[in-house]
Amino acid sequence: MNIPYIYLGNYKVDDELIQYLVPKDYGRFYTSFATDDPPDKIVNGFYAKIVEKIMKEMGLYEVTRYEYDYWLQAYNGPITGHAAHQHCRIFADEREGLVQPRGVYDLLSWCHFIRSKNQPFEFVDSTGQHTQVPPEQNDGDLIVFPVWAWHRVQAHGIPDFERITIAGNITLTQVAAIPPYGKNFAGNSPSPNTQVNAFK
Repeated sequence: MNIPYIYLGNYKVDDELIQYLVPKDYGRFYTSFATDDPPDKIVNGFYAKIVEKIMKEMGLYEVTRYEYDYWLQAYNGPITGHAAHQHCRIFADEREGLVQPRGVYDLLSWCHFIRSKNQPFEFVDSTGQHTQVPPEQNDGDLIVFPVWAWHRVQAHGIPDFERITIAGNITLTQVAAIPPYGKNFAGNSPSPNTQVNAFK
């Protein structure tokens, strides 16, 4: 496998701050996803700057409007992982199958390894047989990857170790006018090589 991803850099989080992000006595697994009043909201200003840096490095900051969201996950103990998944928001449409809502263009995901050992994060294909393990999984490392990329978290296998990550998505809400590729619009002739992928 060769999933394209970006290593944005290392951004360590102080242990003193971490204690305010993770609830006490949550058991084996905690997530702030879909929480009405998540404790990690106190780092929103930090991640606003992170997302701005991502969009600038991708060349998209000046030509798009975007939203982002993020959530914290904590894995307490050696045996808890996270099954394969991706971050595209989709819904069922009777005519078109699984599609994104109109006007929603999920673009990128990121994972910030707050505390991490043994490199348990890995990209995975639909069969679960082929994987790609990013080496940048030290405390503070942050990677950015396509929102469609399937990934999972293996159990880290370390007794009395609490693995903590903050993951997020960037969604485009508006894009500057760009002539559609391959469409007969404003003088653009369709390419004779244009193909439409059909699911089998």
